[in-house]
Order: sequence, then structure tokens, then C-alpha cells
Amino acid sequence: MKQIFYIALALIILSAPASGSDDIIINEGELFSNPTTVIDSETDKNQHIEDSNNQKQSLEAEQNRIHFGISGEIQHVTNWSIKQKNHLEYQKRSDINPYIDGVMFIDVRLPDNIKAFANIEAVYNTDNSNAEADYEMKELFVDFNINKAIYFRTGKQVLQWGRCYLFNPTDLINVEKKTFTEKIGSREGTRGIKAHIPFGTDMNMYGFINTTETDEYFKIDQFQKISGAYKIEFLVENTEMAFSIWGKEDAHTVYGYDFSTKILGIDIQGELSASYGDNTDKLVEQNGTLYAIKEEDKWITKAAIDLGKAFDFNEQPDKIQVNLELFYNGAGYEENVFEDNNIYMFDSPVAITSEFGINQASEINVPAGLKSLYLIGNGLYEPNYYSPYYAAIFTTVNKFFTSDFSLKANLISNIKQDSFIFTTGIDYQNINDFNAGISINRYFGATDSEYTFLKNAFDVIITFGLTF
Repeated sequence: MKQIFYIALALIILSAPASGSDDIIINEGELFSNPTTVIDSETDKNQHIEDSNNQKQSLEAEQNRIHFGISGEIQHVTNWSIKQKNHLEYQKRSDINPYIDGVMFIDVRLPDNIKAFANIEAVYNTDNSNAEADYEMKELFVDFNINKAIYFRTGKQVLQWGRCYLFNPTDLINVEKKTFTEKIGSREGTRGIKAHIPFGTDMNMYGFINTTETDEYFKIDQFQKISGAYKIEFLVENTEMAFSIWGKEDAHTVYGYDFSTKILGIDIQGELSASYGDNTDKLVEQNGTLYAIKEEDKWITKAAIDLGKAFDFNEQPDKIQVNLELFYNGAGYEENVFEDNNIYMFDSPVAITSEFGINQASEINVPAGLKSLYLIGNGLYEPNYYSPYYAAIFTTVNKFFTSDFSLKANLISNIKQDSFIFTTGIDYQNINDFNAGISINRYFGATDSEYTFLKNAFDVIITFGLTF
């Protein structure tokens, strides 16, 4: 099955669409509006030819020029976290973390319709006089095409793969999922090669070869670490839909379907993925010992649907935007791991960082402990993908006070555990490229549930900066 998948992916990337011709529409009014229907002299004819050649040469010269552009944003961020009252004695009740985040975009346009792009992010901790700025290349890729028929992007990139606002069960490509709470900075890109073949406006074909996990320094078969995805997207009346497939050596093939349509003024997007067996490890307890294993011999399905509508208010069109999103995660835990206070043996010791007071920490290996410790220590917990059922609502009010302000109010719920995050905030952006904002996250619900097990009560995030 996987050999067939990779062969199909290679054939799609190397194929090209058939060319067609558009009907030529002639404006008879313009054709006969000029009373001069013949060229007055040979001089005028030669001048017309010379002007056409000059225009063509100017266009070719412009296309062969190298264009270089820099833009970005720099902002100061203050993150103030407040714990619940029943926090541990050695932990601080609140913590303030100020830092500076800078993002720079470099856009280079080269001849022959080649484009290069880089996204560099730097973070500097202003609360530590000995700290140095940490730099990271979030994206670095090159765009090119073959006869404007096949479009390629190669390098580290963030892909638009999936329809819904927050939950994307068909997205098995991006290394960093979308977050519910406000994210400062840019998402991490994925290394690979993307191919896009458009067939007019009715159909598109996409292929992606993911090389993120390959490492040239290891003496192993690199092909086993390369994954690939293919998607065909097409239009049926007013509904856009797509079928996709993801595969990797020694992994379960994942099939996907997504759609986007509009019914009774409501924008509807949906996604569905299915695989026979899971590709991620899950915590399992056997005879008092915890293991991380993959579920086999069963279908794992995930589905998300997003309903969105814009509302007019006070004679202002589309002033309020509301989106409701529901998510079913077939790989989620039916039990609440965080409320289990029993001690279990670990199949292998878990390395954790233990705090012993302010600015004092040490890494130790723990052979036994709570299920939550094993879950976190082995990287098995992924926010918003932990339980079977989720719901989220996103509300934005544009031009809240003036055109410079916008208000947001969002809520997410882990339905099975009665666990919630409510976030609200105001953003300001003026014509002089100054921006500022304040966002407040409130964590509440059942004790020791997904959004309360860290004992967080509030997060207050204050930002101000400049775009350039």
C-alpha cells in the first residue's frame, strides 16, 4: 500500500496539466470608436513597432531585476501568571516574565519567477541581565515553477493544510499545531517539498514530501523517516472539498476528507481523518506498570466542524464575527489521567526538572509516580487533543471603539472533564504601525482536569510594539 502511495505521489508531482484556451471577447464599441482606421504613413507604423519593442524590453528588464524586501515586528511582552490558592508551598503564587520578541521577514524576488523567503525570530529575556537573545529560523524556503503549470516550494515552511479554525485532524504535516490561547511570535515550519498543480479554478492537486525527521549524520535508511501527503481539491457547485492521504514507512496510512461551503448565510468548514491503528503513543497501565504504546487493530477517527457567521451592528457591516467549533478525537483518553493519585512503576525512568525554591532546579530520573507525571514526562500530552470531545467558540468585534481597536472573547471546553479556558482581550493597531494589546486567560472547571492540573488561575499578557 505504501509503495503504491509513494509511486502515485511521484507521478502527481511530475505530471503537468493540459493547456486550454479561453474565449476571446471583442468589444465592438472600442473596435470602431476610433475614426482613423488606417495607418497614415510608414513612419507611424515603424514608431508603433519601436514602442512595442521598447515596452517588451522594459517588461523583461523588470522581470530580471532582483527585488529585496524586509519587514517584521518587534514587541515587548509581559506575561503574568497567577496560580490557584492550593498551589504547592515552594511554588510562587504568581510569576512575571517580561521579554522582547522580534520577527523579521526577508522577501527576495529573483529572475525567472523565483522567490526566496525567510522568517527569523529572536527572543530576549529582559528580566535576566545575563540573558542573550535566542534566534531561530522559523521558515526558510524557495518558490519556483515549471512553465507556470507546476508550482514548487522547498525548504522549511508552515503549510495551510486543514480547513477549521483551531482543530485540524487532517493536518499531519505541520510540526506545531494551532493554539487556543494567544501565541506570541511565529509557528515552527516543517522541512520538505510542496508541489501544487492547478487546473483552472475547478481543481487543485497538492503533494508534500516531509523531510523533517531525516538526519544525515545517522547511518540509517533515510527513506524510512520521510513521510508524504497528497491532496486533490475540487469544486462541486458552491462546495469546495478535498480528499487526502498521508503515509510513511512503518506507519499507519491516514485518509482525510475536508470541505467548505455556505448554507443560509453560515460558513461551514469540516474535516475528517481515519486510520486503521494510531501513529502516536498512548499511556497504558498493565499490572501496576505504565507503558507508552500505539493502539493497533482498530479504526482511529477524528472529526471537526466549524460554523461561522458575520453580523452587522449599528450600520457597520460584518462588525461581529462568531465561530463555533466542535471536535471529536477518537484517540482521546476516556479516563481523566490527571485525577488518578495512585503510584505506578514506569517502564523506564522519566527525566523531570524538580524545583526546590526560587531559581533553584535540578533534573532527576524518576522510576515511579503518578500517571500525569508519566504522561507529561514522556511527551504524551498534547493540549486540546487529550480527551474525546471538545467545543470552542470564538468571537471578534471589529472597530470596537474606533477602527483601531478590536475585541475578542473565546471559550474552549474539554466536554468530558468539565474543564474550560476563557480568554478575552483588546488589540490596538494604528496607521503609524504602533500596536498594543492585553489578553486575559482564565482557567476553571473540575479540579485536576486538563486545563486546571497545572493549578493556573489566570494569565495576563500585555504587549506593545511596532511593525515595519
